[in-house]
Amino acid sequence: MTGAAVVVVLGVGIPVGLSLTKSGSTVYAGTEYTVAYRNITETVSTSGTVASPSTYNLGFLLSNAPVSAIYVKVGQRVQAGQVLAKLDDSSEQVQLQQAEAGVTEAKAQLMSAEAKLAQDKTGATPQTIALDKNAVADDETAVQQAKQAYQLALQAYNDRSSQEQAVQQAELNLMEAKQQETAASDAVQLDEQQIAADQAAIKNAEQQLQSDQQSASNSQTLAQQALQSDEDTLQADQQQLQQDEQQLQKDENNLQVVEQENPNVTQQQVEQAYEQYQQELSFYDSWAQRGYAGSNPYQSAVNNAQQIYDNLNNAYQSIQNAQNQVTQDQEKVNQDEDAIQQVQLNISKDQAELQQTQLNNQQTVSKDEQSIQSDEQQLRNEEIVLQNDEQQAKLNEQKAQDTVLQDEQALQAAEQAYNDRTSAEQALQQAKNNVTQAEEQLRTAELQLQNDQQPATPSTIASDEAAVTNARGQLATAEANLQSAELSESETVLRAPIAGVVTAVNGQVGELPSQGASASSASSGGSGTTGFIQLEDLNPSDLQVDLEVNESQIGQVKAGDSVTFTVDAYPNRTFSGTVVQVYPTPTTTNDVTQYEVVASVDNAGGLLKPGMTASADIVTSTLQHVLAVPAIALHQLGSVEGVFVVGTRPVGSAFSGGNQASFRQSGNGIGNGTYNGPGNGSGNASGGQGGFSSSGHGGFRTGSFAPKGTYFQPVQVGVMGNNLVQIVAGLQAGEKILLTLPESTASALVQSESSTSPFRFGAGLGGGFAGGAARGGRQG
Repeated sequence: MTGAAVVVVLGVGIPVGLSLTKSGSTVYAGTEYTVAYRNITETVSTSGTVASPSTYNLGFLLSNAPVSAIYVKVGQRVQAGQVLAKLDDSSEQVQLQQAEAGVTEAKAQLMSAEAKLAQDKTGATPQTIALDKNAVADDETAVQQAKQAYQLALQAYNDRSSQEQAVQQAELNLMEAKQQETAASDAVQLDEQQIAADQAAIKNAEQQLQSDQQSASNSQTLAQQALQSDEDTLQADQQQLQQDEQQLQKDENNLQVVEQENPNVTQQQVEQAYEQYQQELSFYDSWAQRGYAGSNPYQSAVNNAQQIYDNLNNAYQSIQNAQNQVTQDQEKVNQDEDAIQQVQLNISKDQAELQQTQLNNQQTVSKDEQSIQSDEQQLRNEEIVLQNDEQQAKLNEQKAQDTVLQDEQALQAAEQAYNDRTSAEQALQQAKNNVTQAEEQLRTAELQLQNDQQPATPSTIASDEAAVTNARGQLATAEANLQSAELSESETVLRAPIAGVVTAVNGQVGELPSQGASASSASSGGSGTTGFIQLEDLNPSDLQVDLEVNESQIGQVKAGDSVTFTVDAYPNRTFSGTVVQVYPTPTTTNDVTQYEVVASVDNAGGLLKPGMTASADIVTSTLQHVLAVPAIALHQLGSVEGVFVVGTRPVGSAFSGGNQASFRQSGNGIGNGTYNGPGNGSGNASGGQGGFSSSGHGGFRTGSFAPKGTYFQPVQVGVMGNNLVQIVAGLQAGEKILLTLPESTASALVQSESSTSPFRFGAGLGGGFAGGAARGGRQG
């Protein structure tokens, strides 16, 4: 059956405009992005419910090993993640080493089987021979590791010191329990210390109240002084305004008088009079220079012209001076009004600040009074606790007697574990079997190396393929065994899922813990179920979020991962927390298997309430300083992922795109544009190595899709973050790529998705596939 070309557009944008390259050609100027190194965060999205933890019944999943250490006691406060108790893990350590050796061996077997299959298909090559030698070396290492694991198992089988110590520790516990049979509990002393601390807190709160009251008085006085100062300034500015307005009125009256005394005097009249005076003066000077005898006949005309000019000029200057004085007075009035307006704004500000200061002072004093009331209430509560603990102390004697009985039972259990050799014998036999299996694998690898020089037959190829399938199954089994061994080892340690107070320790060092249904369980009330250690969360502001994670993602989640979540009640607010517990027992609903994950939450603000539905993201890993691009920049042509790079494709460069295809960036051929590879495609790309084409006769030409001034570059992607994608190969830091495409390019890509013609490639663009089953090609 002939398949159609598949074109998926991962990021389609709207064109932004056009720009010019250095050569002057017009290229598409979509939103550009410079490739750089970024940090990528990988998360697991889930949902759950906000819950209020109270009492946690913590127990070991394992019950066939004695308790080797207890690190806490009743009444002790512990932090989240703190180790509470530990089992004897000598057997689990041996199993873990054996499982690690099994994984190493299975990987070596798979590599050997895959190498043999590839060699038999292609024939013996120096590379294949080298790979076979590496497989032999790996198998030799696996044999050494298996023998070391056997020696450890043999040592553990012969070394019974840990079990002897468990018996001795159980005897010591029994002795201490008998000595403490009449001892009183120290809870009363702790309560008395807490009461003394509460009384000191009340005294400090009262001193803080006095200090805040004095500070409030001082701040209010400063605010009132500032207000009074601005009011005084306002009064002075108003008086100045009144004086300036009076002066303005006076100067305006003077201007009217001057204009009345000198009506219709203009600058033109002054200039004309001055010209007339100059003309008469020239006549006068000319007559005098000719040396005539007697008085100058132009003397009178000069005097008259000068008198007229002087009178007009003086009148004009008087008018101008009066007008200038009025203008200056008006400016001073305006300045005074601006100053008054600014002072009025300052007064309003001072009044608001005074009111705010009074309000803040009231709130501070009220808070201090509430703190005193809270401390007094806490003191009353502690006094009640003291009464209860005094009554409890009377019951401790009976409890100590019970402890003696329990320690006697623990001693019996430790002695029984010392005499039971079944598990140690099984571990030793398994280690011996692993050695035999590793040696067999080594012989197989050596035989494979000898047979690589002989041509492979169809039956040999079939046998090789079956061997690869079998090796993959063995690797999956070995990895599962390793995970099981790691889980068993982790289950020998009991940790606190939250910060709280130890309320009960139901066991002693050397005894076997009771079999529990889960590693820890929480209850909000009285319950008949008790764990090895009981832990209570005494802080009502601390909540937890119970999340459900799908089985396909639970392997990524671990204790200590940070969590962010939102609730419907506060959609615009993000809360944070930390994973404290991953329950090993799954729940299945409607054929969907999920695991419960508990995250602690800081509810100091008191906004969260039990029962709220939470939408959460668990941060499982963060990659630092990796090459990354926004996900919207990726486009998919068939099965080939890539980006549009701004510029011209480098000549002679090549890119390897993974195990199935090689993406080449060179080639100048003019082939017929069809794809030549596995499947039903036909034709050859002659004259070059290009897979994508901007010329030729192919049914699909990437050159026609690439915006002008860009080229399509295949890439190999890695981790997918929230918004960024890791680029493993195909790009370099500093290159510019398009985030959005022109409308014509986007439409062409979408239209080609529904095309029924084969996915064809030619040469010309200089990039694409060469060899292998390309992800973007056709396969029948």
